[in-house]
Amino acid sequence: MRKWAVASRQWGVDGRCPDRSHDNLRSTFDSRSSTIHPQPTTRRGFTLIEVLVALALTVVLLSAVYASINVAYQLSTAGREQMEQAQLVRALFRAIESDIRSVVFVVQEDATQTDEAAAEEDVEVVIEIESPDEAFANESSGVFGDSQSLVLHISRPSRIVGQTTDSPTSRSDLAAVNYFLAVRGATGLAGQVAQAAYDGSLLDAPRSGTVTGLARLEGDRLLVQHASMSGDLETLSTHARILAPEVVSLNFAYWNGLEWTDSWDTIVEGQLPSAIAITLGIVTAEQDVDGVGTKSLSDRIRTTSSVNDVLPTTYRHVVALPIAQPFAGELVD
Repeated sequence: MRKWAVASRQWGVDGRCPDRSHDNLRSTFDSRSSTIHPQPTTRRGFTLIEVLVALALTVVLLSAVYASINVAYQLSTAGREQMEQAQLVRALFRAIESDIRSVVFVVQEDATQTDEAAAEEDVEVVIEIESPDEAFANESSGVFGDSQSLVLHISRPSRIVGQTTDSPTSRSDLAAVNYFLAVRGATGLAGQVAQAAYDGSLLDAPRSGTVTGLARLEGDRLLVQHASMSGDLETLSTHARILAPEVVSLNFAYWNGLEWTDSWDTIVEGQLPSAIAITLGIVTAEQDVDGVGTKSLSDRIRTTSSVNDVLPTTYRHVVALPIAQPFAGELVD
């Protein structure tokens, strides 16, 4: 009886297969309803620790990239500054060497007689070396200077082709050249040129500061001699130009054949030095008095190393004078 009941439920009473189309409709409706209203699924997110670790790794990576870029920038900047300093120093030494090699010197005829007369008399003679500011007034030629200034009497023919004596641009081949360090507040020509640079009348010189830089004065020998004898420092300063504001220290030394001396006077020595040593101190950092970089280029100044605590880079160059006579002094036991 149990088997018959199960079969009757499956096939019906009359033995026919029951209609199951409504089952297909029900399954189709269920699938559509599940598609229209999907069941929400739970997704696992990042924890707080994972987020913090990711942020820390990102910060470390960015710091490493910034450090590498900063090191590369500093190396390139240092290399560029060294190259600029080397180019500047070579240009300055080339200009000074050209002037030194153009020096002319005429031995006075009575110089030997005066020395012989002085040697015969047992009289104490005091030799006074003239100041570089007064070296322009000498009628002789040659080299005059001390450790801070150098005056050269040079001969440099004009490069103008077809120049005549009636031409307004004609000038003498003899010129006087002076190298010195322009310093504000100093007396004489150095202070006058530094003040003119402070007023903005010398090219692109700095507007203020203690040491203005390496200055060069060149002018016709007669004109410069007349201005020096009359004490006209303003006229002399108009012939001066600031060559390098980066130069904060300057030193000259003169080789007499035995040792280096701090001063030289051609009239007193009776000859030219065998060589001249030039020492330049270069500082390329642009800072104000407090040691902090300024925003405006016109307000930037260059001061001495004692103010900004910046040690200058020192360069030394020795120039031999081609027309100097060999040293023939007496040997000292």
